Amino acid sequence: MVCLRCPELNPFSVGSQLNAVTTRFFPRSLRTPTRSISSAWGSMRTRKALPVSQRLVNAAYKGDVGQIQQLVKAGARINHQDQRGRTALMAAAESGRESAVASLLSAGADVDATDKTGWTAVMGAAGEGHTGCLQLLLGAGASVNGINKSGRTALMGAAFGGHVAAVRLLVDSGAKPDMQDHDGWTALRWACKGNKPRVVQSLLNRGARPDIPDSDGWEPLTAAALEGHLHVVRALIAGGARVNARDSDGNTALMTSAFKV
Repeated sequence: MVCLRCPELNPFSVGSQLNAVTTRFFPRSLRTPTRSISSAWGSMRTRKALPVSQRLVNAAYKGDVGQIQQLVKAGARINHQDQRGRTALMAAAESGRESAVASLLSAGADVDATDKTGWTAVMGAAGEGHTGCLQLLLGAGASVNGINKSGRTALMGAAFGGHVAAVRLLVDSGAKPDMQDHDGWTALRWACKGNKPRVVQSLLNRGARPDIPDSDGWEPLTAAALEGHLHVVRALIAGGARVNARDSDGNTALMTSAFKV
């Protein structure tokens, strides 16, 4: 099952993205990321004589609006992409730099640019719970239902991270809660995996279906029961989950929960 081969890390984090250019967020090998967001962007600062456009990406990550404006005037390409396809707007959004996001947008940054994994600025902001950046991006017309190369959306990232305010903002802005990634997981299923009962409740209150099975035939309740997420189980049942639904092996959530004993 997907959940059983998942590494113990946030698959929507920047660190995971840096190791997943040509793979899925949940690779079969349980490798871990070698670089965090700070080291990934920070390592760029140690290089000498960086091109002006790359310096723009670094300034965006730091939220240095003054430097951003100077670099743009000096000819930095606003939509420059580094070797991983990441832009200054992505760096600013992922690090929660609202002023930098606003400055880049006013300078004409492509709000829906994607890196080599299909990652966008909206996905980065959502995965980190930066609602202020999300509001700016969505207000500039960013796609709320875009998918990356694994079929995952910004809402799924926010749900897995437990960012309730971001989840509410995304759904209220048109995000579809029942979209499925390439493993058949919905945002609700990702909230179950992350053990985020408040997100589960919020999604259910906004119309998410609790009965959509993943590619293994597991509905969210079955998965939550196996993982022992009691509060998530309670939220799902209160939200109308089918307690007697059977997976592709004929097991119910109750049967599956016995595997935890």
